[in-house]
Amino acid sequence: TMIVGKERKQHSSLRRAAFIALAVLACVNSAVNAFAPTNSADHGRLSNQRPTASSSSLQSSSDLHSEPSLNVCVVGGGPCGLLLSHLLLKQPNVQVSLIEGRSDPRAPKPSDSRAYALGIGIRGRTAIRAVDEELWQRVKDSGFESERFQLHVGPFVVPLRSEKDGRGGANSVEPSVLLFQTSLCGALVDELERRHGDSGRLDLAFDCDVTKCDLKTMEVSCKSKSGNDDDDTKKGGGPFDMIIGCDGVNSIVRQSIDSEFEAFETSRKELPGEFKVVKLDKIPSNVDPLAVSLVLPKAGRATAFVEPTDKAGECCILFAGKSEDPLLSNTQNVTALTESLMTAFPKWDDDIIDDIAKQLLAQKQTGSASSVTCNTYNYGGKAALAGDAAHATGGVSGQGVNSALQDSVALADAIRNTRDNLPNALLAYSKRQVPEGKALFDLSFGPKPTGLQGFKLAFMNARDTLLRGRFGIGRPPLQTRLTTSLESFVDIRREKDKFYDDEFPSTADFENELEKLHEEGLESAKTNTILVD
Repeated sequence: TMIVGKERKQHSSLRRAAFIALAVLACVNSAVNAFAPTNSADHGRLSNQRPTASSSSLQSSSDLHSEPSLNVCVVGGGPCGLLLSHLLLKQPNVQVSLIEGRSDPRAPKPSDSRAYALGIGIRGRTAIRAVDEELWQRVKDSGFESERFQLHVGPFVVPLRSEKDGRGGANSVEPSVLLFQTSLCGALVDELERRHGDSGRLDLAFDCDVTKCDLKTMEVSCKSKSGNDDDDTKKGGGPFDMIIGCDGVNSIVRQSIDSEFEAFETSRKELPGEFKVVKLDKIPSNVDPLAVSLVLPKAGRATAFVEPTDKAGECCILFAGKSEDPLLSNTQNVTALTESLMTAFPKWDDDIIDDIAKQLLAQKQTGSASSVTCNTYNYGGKAALAGDAAHATGGVSGQGVNSALQDSVALADAIRNTRDNLPNALLAYSKRQVPEGKALFDLSFGPKPTGLQGFKLAFMNARDTLLRGRFGIGRPPLQTRLTTSLESFVDIRREKDKFYDDEFPSTADFENELEKLHEEGLESAKTNTILVD
């Protein structure tokens, strides 16, 4: 979106607009495939296969009393933390205390609250189905299925994907599900309470900011939004056996690991560009209500990403660009903002423009995205990171929520498979997901070759974007592969080694480094605990 917005200023006539419509295909491919449909043949193969060691299956009744008890604190009640709680509670003798600073996702939201829309593709669907098909159907019913993506450039509407693509036979598609983050989280919370609310093994705490995560005592301190201090060990029965940070790019758990473990390396960088998001009861009149649409402005540089979220016509629009753009500025002049909207999107109805202007004015600050990297996702045999707390690309790849849900499955699998040795379980989790996180980061921000290699990469990207692997020419575009297949991010990244400055580390390299960090982390945690005692 940022790239498209940047390029927008170059066309001032219909002729140039037509040219940009072609040139921009590769640029918006990431956005296209963040909401791309996926192959239902893959779904049938995955959902009907027998559970294996890597799938989250129910334990047999003979195991119910043989597993050691496990008291887990999950910090962060977004999609990653909620799905992880589902998966852990499928295992016997597990107690979960989930703490979230935001309000219950099912609670009414203030009119000026910011809405976030997500696209659940094959990776996210497969992860949710690791609990069971019923949970996936509950999530699916909370969203909107879409197979269409369109690019609006001036008077031109370029269909980049439709329901006709791949329809029929082995190439039939299962659409992506588009929904608000609160809708996804609300569905997951509903099912958590319905399934485990009376079990005595689940404690949910919303509106509770984590102020301290003590990895020496394994206690978490909280402050409720009412201003009363509290200690979640009273809620969850701590000290905890394990603390898992699913608390996003500003993770308190990650900060705690960083403060205790000298060999832990992490970085958080703010990405260029800013955004504001509005929620509407109906889609603008010239936009297909069944399609995700990227609309380039007639004036200005803030692009509009329009995503339908239910069958009634409700939608979410993300405006992205630079803060100096009138649509993203901190103005309180409603007349000037309305005029800027009408100039940028002249085909939109007046009532839509007025509603957007009011919501944009109510948002005093623009949003921004950040990237996060970590050299390991576990510490001391008792703490782990997942989702954006461990790795984040700021939405560049369109895989944020999907890869986070995969983390939840990988971590729950590791705990189940090595329940009697939690340090080894967490090491196994890092070995599985750290390479994936690094590969996704590399793929999201891409190589920047020069000279002949740069030309080759540009040609390949253009070919794959236009032909999409049809007629046996080239392959589906990168973002299509990320979104519509279960190919390992690592395998895709290694295919592109020649375009990067450095080769992607081997499996042995990753394992050796992670094992070394694991041993150092165990020693560090032991020393810190002795100092406390």
